[in-house]
Formats: sequence, C-alpha cells, structure tokens
Amino acid sequence: MNYEYRRQLPAPVQALVDEIEGHIGREIGVSRNPQMGCGARANPKAVTIEYRDELTTENMLHELLHLRRQLVNGIPVAGFPSGTKVGAPEGAPEDSESVMAGVSWLWFDLHVEHAAIFETMREMGYPEDLSAYRAAVDKLGSWDAPNRRLVAFGLYLVLMRHGTIGDRNNLVARLIEFDLLNPARELDTLIRKLEGRKVDQIVASVRAARIKQACIQVVYYDGKQGTKEVLSVEQALEREARAGRVN
Repeated sequence: MNYEYRRQLPAPVQALVDEIEGHIGREIGVSRNPQMGCGARANPKAVTIEYRDELTTENMLHELLHLRRQLVNGIPVAGFPSGTKVGAPEGAPEDSESVMAGVSWLWFDLHVEHAAIFETMREMGYPEDLSAYRAAVDKLGSWDAPNRRLVAFGLYLVLMRHGTIGDRNNLVARLIEFDLLNPARELDTLIRKLEGRKVDQIVASVRAARIKQACIQVVYYDGKQGTKEVLSVEQALEREARAGRVN
C-alpha cells in the first residue's frame, strides 16, 4: 500500500494490510473515485480500495476485512450471472422473479458479510457507523414486497447483532408491521448455525427469499494466483463438499 495511506493507519490495521499483501504477493492500491462511495475491488489483476471524499481508519479497516475474507480466507460472494435482468426497487411485480432486483440481493449478501466484519471491527475498537442501517429501517416501506423481504433480512442480520436496544426495538416494530419478523428471525438462526459455511448460508438465504437458485452465481477469488472462479450454486456446493465445509 502506498506509504502516504499506510502511515496514517494504526498498527493493527497496518498489520492487516501486511497480512493481505503478504498472502497475495502484491500491493493493495488506494485511489480516490468521485463516482462511488468507499469500496474494495478484488480484481484478479489489481486489488484496490477506492473512496469518494474521506478515507477514515474505519473505512479502510472495513474494506480490508472484506478483502481478507475474499482473498486470504477464500470466502465467496454471491451475485448474478451476466445478463440477468436487474429490476427496480419499486413497482416490480410481486413474484419470485422480481426479487432478482440487483440492489436488494447484492445489498443482502453484502450484509451477510457485514454481520461478520462488524464484529471484528468492534473487537478492534473501531465500531461501524450504523446510521445508514437506521435510515434503511425507516425506508423499508418504499420497497416492493419481495425486495422488502431481502432488505429486511439484511437489516436483521446486522442490527440484531450490532445495533443499540433502540435500533433493535425499532426494527422489530417495522418487521411486525410487514409480517417479516418470524422469517427474518428464522433465517438469522440458520445463518448463525452455518457460520463459516458461506455457500450453505447462500442456499438458506435463497430459499428464505424465494429466489430461484439457478439465478445466483458464487464467486471465489484466489488471492495468490490472482484469479476469479464463477460457479453455479450447485458447483459451489460440490467444491465446498470436497473441502469438507458442507454437510
């Protein structure tokens, strides 16, 4: 990582940079991108962290933990096959296909990751700012019903672990309003039980969200080789079974 960025980080975060770079054998790039918020790109050819306005220690730690999960620990992320139609969060027909709106699924899978990452951040003394989650609870009614289900699940995974008592009470009240409390609670129990088995978590989430499993792809990054492997859920389950990570 560029010295000017690295020197501003506290020692534990610098150690995380060293761990990731030591594993992948190349430098993590950092650059300003006015077109996006803070985010990490695990591109096979270049690993970068981009930010729009300000890069805080919390922002950097957050993105580095994403990179460590993907590039060092080999934990996959879920997304859409190329060409999948991305719907809009409002006005889509209430059927299983409309749940394929890209915003809601990617938002949900991101927060399966966040449920784990935020715990590490808290343990390191840099708790995540949850203001965006609080705003999302207030806006839950703006989503069509299938997408609202996914967004609600993501909120539950994060706020019931990391939110204040007020955050949790507010979320529960909103989920009761939309008859989503029990489904969210049941999925959260499953996600916790399947900790360390991301593909099984994806399968459980797909079923709970009533999404066609064939519409989801699972992406693995090999940090050392600098490669990306895109698999169907079935192929990912086979891969995990060979590694002994699926029952």
